[in-house]
Amino acid sequence: MVIPISGAPIAPKTVQSPVESPEAKRQSPTLPPAAEPPGQQSGMEAEAAIGHWDRFLDSKRRMAAADRPAGATQKSLGAATAAALSAHDCATPLADRAKAQLGAIDLNSPAAHDAPRVDTRNPAQMAEVPEEVRASHDFYFANVEANDWGNASILKREVDGETVWQVAVTTDGDDTWSELFSEDGKPLASGRKWADDPTIWDSEFGASRSATIYD
Repeated sequence: MVIPISGAPIAPKTVQSPVESPEAKRQSPTLPPAAEPPGQQSGMEAEAAIGHWDRFLDSKRRMAAADRPAGATQKSLGAATAAALSAHDCATPLADRAKAQLGAIDLNSPAAHDAPRVDTRNPAQMAEVPEEVRASHDFYFANVEANDWGNASILKREVDGETVWQVAVTTDGDDTWSELFSEDGKPLASGRKWADDPTIWDSEFGASRSATIYD
């Protein structure tokens, strides 16, 4: 309370808050930013998690590469790469519908494999699968399943009454790969999915395959 003297009030002394003073600002710890609302921080967390998982996979690939016979060469992206498939138009209505329907499926869930599954060890069944789909499966089998860090499957799905072949790749972690083909084997879409995040579709078919190859 201010007590008036000689009729004139004494102005209260301004006391600078320690938090506001330059010295206090230099000494006070930096507070972490406010947590982002759910859904807004998942992107950064997913990116960090993918980076961590990529480093883990890189370690496993290096270990597997060390066990390979001397003179073994690095595998290519396979026949069904963007260069080999450049004549195909992946921006088709079927491709869009297939991505919308299948892109959110968690391939690590048993329910994801309820669709008819091709027995890839059965020559009679594999003979009914288009060559491009078999080549896709062969690539992931050689680079993932044969190196013991995941599995590659061929599923026969249905999108709005149309057959769509899916090469579904699961791993020892939370990331999966998916390649989609029309009934006659034309490439529709390829991409990679991390945990509960939506599939990140490639701008060029087969681009995400590079993450499965030995350095």
